[in-house]
Amino acid sequence: MGDPLSFYQAGEIDIAYPSVDQVLEIQNPDHPLNPDLHSIITMCTTYIGLSNSKAPMDDPNFRKALALSIDRDRLEEIFSKGLSLKAESFFPPAMPGFNPDLPPIPFDVTQAKEALEASSYAQNKREIILVDSGYAGDANPFVDALIEMWKTNLGIDVKLVLVDPLNYTEAVREQQGDIIPYGWCADYPDPENFLDILFHTESEFNVSGYSNSQVDGLLEQARTELDPAARIALYQQAEKILLEDFAGLPMEHEGSYSLISPRIAGWVDSPMNVPIFHLLDLK
Repeated sequence: MGDPLSFYQAGEIDIAYPSVDQVLEIQNPDHPLNPDLHSIITMCTTYIGLSNSKAPMDDPNFRKALALSIDRDRLEEIFSKGLSLKAESFFPPAMPGFNPDLPPIPFDVTQAKEALEASSYAQNKREIILVDSGYAGDANPFVDALIEMWKTNLGIDVKLVLVDPLNYTEAVREQQGDIIPYGWCADYPDPENFLDILFHTESEFNVSGYSNSQVDGLLEQARTELDPAARIALYQQAEKILLEDFAGLPMEHEGSYSLISPRIAGWVDSPMNVPIFHLLDLK
């Protein structure tokens, strides 16, 4: 197996998906492949799920402190290298119901410390468990950076528990940790496929165990609402509550990059990240 980029440069293939390092090189306007580079923000969101089912995570101020003490810009710079979009919402930009007017989630250590002091656990910092995929001895620099930020900015120790990566969703749900790094890509472009899937109390993909009867009610109402505008409004209201309650911290909306030969006609960059090959022609 050779490098797809080499095959593309040799003209042996017309579509290639370059690596992160290759994309960073090709983004240079002077690179010969720069005109062929396509990019789009996909229907994928990564986030840090925060449980609210047991102490100390049951205090919204404690969850707020955790969220505001994370420097997402720094994490994006180190781990995504600017190739994804920092998220201020759970909905990705192409999702119906995406609200571009939501206030940005700040990185503010002062506010984070104030929220921690206002919580019920300011003087009684209980053990916090972050559940991640992996085996003993595995290293995840992203998770290590998160844990270090909470230690440095808040003085909170977070214990890392690793679960079987082969069935991560089921494993983290059974483990019932306090903090769960997670991500979701839409199966179809409808807000139900994000909020209902990830945050309804009874959803099997609600891996952090977050539960809010008000959110559940809005999501259930939206399931049967026939007016499209009213339905979108219900999902936006539910998302606003989730963000204000710090049900999780959106991290980024994933970017997708591809090289498309000038010989290809009919290519469409799809946020669903599903190439529509049957519509393509060769010039």
